[in-house]
Amino acid sequence: MSLRVRLLIDCRTTFGNAERLPTETLVARLREDSEAPWATLGKNGLNPKSLAGLLRDFGITSARDRWEDGSQTRGFRRDQFE
Repeated sequence: MSLRVRLLIDCRTTFGNAERLPTETLVARLREDSEAPWATLGKNGLNPKSLAGLLRDFGITSARDRWEDGSQTRGFRRDQFE
């Protein structure tokens, strides 16, 4: 299985019941999986920039959103990974 396909599968799993997640949260959850390569990918592990690069080929991009705490950051929607 290619790294990019593995990322799609792991992203779908990571969302759980959430409809959307901030990019930083998605990256942190992916890196927490000790059986996945995300914590050790590249020089310092998966980060928002490398996540964007891996997902770009699938046409998946983050968008600015307002979150429950009132902050505005970039994030992803679960339906992008279905």
